[in-house]
Amino acid sequence: MNGNPFPDKSAARFVDLWGKVGATSEERMKDWLSCGGRINGGVGFDTAGKIFPGESDQSAYERLERNFYSCLIKKGYRYSGCTKEFYKEKPICRG
Repeated sequence: MNGNPFPDKSAARFVDLWGKVGATSEERMKDWLSCGGRINGGVGFDTAGKIFPGESDQSAYERLERNFYSCLIKKGYRYSGCTKEFYKEKPICRG
C-alpha cells in the first residue's frame, strides 16, 4: 500500500474523480453538495416532482444529470475518468 486509500481508481468515490486546481477536498465536497451530489461522494437524481409536462422519467434524469455536471464544470472542476468507456461519450468528457 502506498498511502492511497483507493489503490484501484475504479474503487474511488465519484467526487474524487473531479478536480480543480487549488481546491481542497473540503471545498470540493462543498461544491459537490451545492451542485446536487450526495454526502457519500456519489450521485443519484430523484426525478420525483421534477418532471416537466410531456417529459419522460429518463429524459428528466438525463436533464438533472447534465445540470449537475454543468454546475461542477462552471465551478472550474474537470472529470478525470474519461478513459472509462461508459463516460467517453458523455458531455463531461467531450470538453
